[in-house]
Amino acid sequence: MSYWATLFGLIWALALPSSLAAQAPGERAEAEGAAAMIVDTGDADLIYVVVAFDDPDMTAIDLMRVADLPLVTVSFGGLGEGVCTIFRTGCDVSECRQRLCQTGDPESSFWQFWNQDDAGEWALSALGGGAYQVENGDVVAWAWTGDDPQLPDLSWAEVALLADAPEEIVAGNASDSSGVWVNAPADVWQDDESPSITGTLLSTGVIVLLAGVGLFLIRRQRLRDVKVG
Repeated sequence: MSYWATLFGLIWALALPSSLAAQAPGERAEAEGAAAMIVDTGDADLIYVVVAFDDPDMTAIDLMRVADLPLVTVSFGGLGEGVCTIFRTGCDVSECRQRLCQTGDPESSFWQFWNQDDAGEWALSALGGGAYQVENGDVVAWAWTGDDPQLPDLSWAEVALLADAPEEIVAGNASDSSGVWVNAPADVWQDDESPSITGTLLSTGVIVLLAGVGLFLIRRQRLRDVKVG
């Protein structure tokens, strides 16, 4: 096998996982359940998300990761995980680690996690999103506020419609559809380095490095051929 064939084989093997990891919103596959989510950053426009998932251990924080939302969290070991920023709204990691973004003001903002009960009423979760086990049909919310966020009284179907989810998802049938649907203002995505961009840059760097190694091997082989000749 030639050096170029070997080189291209290595490039393909290393670049393929990155391309597979960048799953596009709405991509189809089998799923076991779906959850709807509202994100309130404190601005006028709310963000609506629906995730069809197949992970039985999905938490409310995992839900945001699967949706590829810009997210920063801190780990508190056995106590779980705290949310610092969503869509660049929140506080830095050091403040977050100290008191989850709250200041001395008891009404200072932090990322509150809410979920709808069986009656469709919003309830503030005492456990937090890292401990909340997401189930099929759940409607949850994250709100950046220090008081009652006044979340909208929306049903599952209404949130799914606002997230631009397909008809079968709106109807509550997630068995044949796996994917992510996000309806967010365009400006909240600006200046954000998404994981897919990071993966692309990493893949490009790997390709350039391998190309350099390949050229070095070819040059060394040619020098050997000259000596033998």
